[in-house]
Amino acid sequence: MESKFLRLGHACHLGVIVLLALMLSPWTVQGEDQLDGRKASRPDALGKAQLFLEAADSSMQSSPMLALEYAVKAEVLARRANDNRLLPLALMKKGMASYYVGDLGSAAEA
Repeated sequence: MESKFLRLGHACHLGVIVLLALMLSPWTVQGEDQLDGRKASRPDALGKAQLFLEAADSSMQSSPMLALEYAVKAEVLARRANDNRLLPLALMKKGMASYYVGDLGSAAEA
């Protein structure tokens, strides 16, 4: 039983760290596709998408709505970067989060 709580605590700490890293970053998903006045590079977008996927994983069962938001942001970034590796992962996480939220229609579409 202790190990389950330790894993949950570790996942929460990881989620907080990822969330802080995303909040302190000068570039946001809703904003322009630019970083300091320059066009954001593909590796920057892929790195952000990977962080959002990790955040979605860590909050999937504890906060499925938050996981859904992270998965949608990862999907947007993966589409912008035209990445065929992260896009399916983002769609899978989006579907899983939709299932946990209880939105079975959206889960089937993802």
